[in-house]
Amino acid sequence: MNFFSKSNRIARWVATGVLLAGLVLSTAATGSAETILNAGLEKLRQRCLEILNTAFQSEEAFIRSGAVRAAGESENPEVLPLLLKGMTDFFPTTRQFALQGLLHVSVEQAVQAAFKALDDSNVWVRATALEIVGERGSRDMMPAVRRLMEIPDPMVRLGASYALYRLGEADELDQILKAVESGDAIGRYQAITYLGKIDIPRTRERLVRLLDENEEDEILIYVLKALDKQVEIEQLSRLEKLLQHQNPRVRKQAVLAMGNLPAQAALSRVTPLCVDEDPLVQVVAAWAVARMESPQCDEIFSMAVRHADYGVRSVAARVLGEIDRPDSFQLLTYGLNDTNSRVRTAAVRATGKLGGAQSFPLLLQMLEDSATAIRAYAAGYLLKILRPPGAQPKPKASRENSATGSAAHP
Repeated sequence: MNFFSKSNRIARWVATGVLLAGLVLSTAATGSAETILNAGLEKLRQRCLEILNTAFQSEEAFIRSGAVRAAGESENPEVLPLLLKGMTDFFPTTRQFALQGLLHVSVEQAVQAAFKALDDSNVWVRATALEIVGERGSRDMMPAVRRLMEIPDPMVRLGASYALYRLGEADELDQILKAVESGDAIGRYQAITYLGKIDIPRTRERLVRLLDENEEDEILIYVLKALDKQVEIEQLSRLEKLLQHQNPRVRKQAVLAMGNLPAQAALSRVTPLCVDEDPLVQVVAAWAVARMESPQCDEIFSMAVRHADYGVRSVAARVLGEIDRPDSFQLLTYGLNDTNSRVRTAAVRATGKLGGAQSFPLLLQMLEDSATAIRAYAAGYLLKILRPPGAQPKPKASRENSATGSAAHP
């Protein structure tokens, strides 16, 4: 790998990171700079892979799940064997994260694994598999999906309807629309999410009508998540009303949706929520305002990373990973040194998502964290930086905030 053919800046920060990790060999004085650098980087790469594999061997299910998730977020083909092993784990969340991670490493392998997982014993793993087959698979998979329409579980049948629709059976949309109207709450939430992923005028119109039907709070939250970037200026008055909702979770999601509108329409309406009575709403409002390139709520970030509530500190770290601010890394150091492991996890993932020169030494530091899962996330994002040239880029899924996955927003 010819790192010196890249910019001097990249060479400098990589070399600095290697030195910080103590990876430059003792024979540095006798070898060429490029040879030494490449040797150090290879040693770091192997260390990161070892950290991920060690975490995956943990007896604790949540650590194995974290290792698989971190591997997927690396987008590095070298983690493919680990992700495939994750598909055989007895803990369903690990299998689900492995499926989602495979999409970031090899779409072909992800589709093959998803097709096999159509018979998984866990409904959420099946739902994830159906999404992947529907969105990335081929029509010759339709018979296997259609057989699932006979399964007693309504969630599996709903997922099969979504997959069949995405594979070309347009009539299945009626089944998804029907599920929005009736059934248990979880089924309605998943159907709403599918409508957001389909993203055509008919589904958008149905989602917007749900905002007007005085639905329960949780339905409103799922509708706002499903609309996300589909929000249009015509929904401004509806969103403005929801900004005043008594439930702070609804207000928070309305802020996120409003943040997708043009700044000239949304900024003056979102900014007042930077002083909302709920600190999580404040943080999300500051995030939305910052995305509109306004400094009006910048002080909220400094407050949030020091907040007494670890939940607020965690959300603050997450949002800092999604905006390009000159002080993002400085603020994230609070989270990276937090006593709460959830906050450190959020901070290390945010640091990795930001990437670039400043993230490298911070991620190296987190390889020494006391928590196995956090070391795994740091290793995963370092492997992302160290991906070989030409590695498959992360695919652009139709909708990221799946009912079967993590939310796209804080």
